[in-house]
Amino acid sequence: MWNRLHYGKDPETGRRRSFANAAGAVITVPVPERRVVSDELWEAAKARQKAMDGIASKTPAAAAAAHPAPFWSKQRPRYLFSGLMCCDECGGGFSKISAQHFGCSTARNKGATACGNKLSIRRDVLEQTVLDGLRHRLMAPDLFKVFVSEFTTEWNRLQAASAGDITAREAEYGRVKRQVERLVDALVNGTPPAAVNDRLTALEARRLALEAEMAASVAPAPRLHPSLAEVYRQRVAELAEALSREDASEARELVRGLVDAILLVPEDGHLRVEVRGELAAILSLASAGNAKSAGQEADALSEQVKMVAGTRNRRSHHSTVAIWP
Repeated sequence: MWNRLHYGKDPETGRRRSFANAAGAVITVPVPERRVVSDELWEAAKARQKAMDGIASKTPAAAAAAHPAPFWSKQRPRYLFSGLMCCDECGGGFSKISAQHFGCSTARNKGATACGNKLSIRRDVLEQTVLDGLRHRLMAPDLFKVFVSEFTTEWNRLQAASAGDITAREAEYGRVKRQVERLVDALVNGTPPAAVNDRLTALEARRLALEAEMAASVAPAPRLHPSLAEVYRQRVAELAEALSREDASEARELVRGLVDAILLVPEDGHLRVEVRGELAAILSLASAGNAKSAGQEADALSEQVKMVAGTRNRRSHHSTVAIWP
């Protein structure tokens, strides 16, 4: 491509700058011998990218469906917990700073003014600590019993309040339905339509709205199996074993799915590890029976736990937390 630009002085600043030429003045000549790759390779690469973007667009999340993730975002993480580690002091991520250690990226790239956390942690120590925590602490039996008790109490309270709302809604629905029937009878008996049309339209709209509200308010009460904590611990132990095998990619993804975030907190000259577990993934892993239905039940239960926790705390409790040195 030649003659795309011409140059001159900016009349206001006096500096030399470029100006685009008219489309007709640009000379374009094909030079196929200078191609970096062949047409076949180019088309194959584009087809591969399109196929991977198509897979991304089939994810349940609406945002992902509307904006498929680019193909490079689907690369597997290099280390087990890459991208999940977070510095408590500045909120930045942790990355490799040596062959075996992770450190705060912000502290090393932007200096002490951005983050003063210069502590590091060995990769094998971090991974073993998190795996041990997932297995033994994130759903400890005594803590799980407290969780079940609190959840059940709060759930029953919400169910009682919801039952009262449903009863009131059903009573109103009955009244609206009877009023609609009386107006229809009046029309049949010769009442001019102009006298009742507006009222009939409003009542019919309210009847449909009440039907939709009643349909949406019916939800099965979630149930927590008493041995869920023990089943979860066994499954995590099996995953930890599977990580040592040659093809451990599936186990790695499952383990990463259990972790919502790993917070690294400077404390007395060392880093304290705080793991936030993804509740839906934990419940799904510990659920028995059909995998698909178990996953759906786990997602529904996770949403109910969010709602119950939210009634007492302004923070979003979409994860469970375990903390240990």
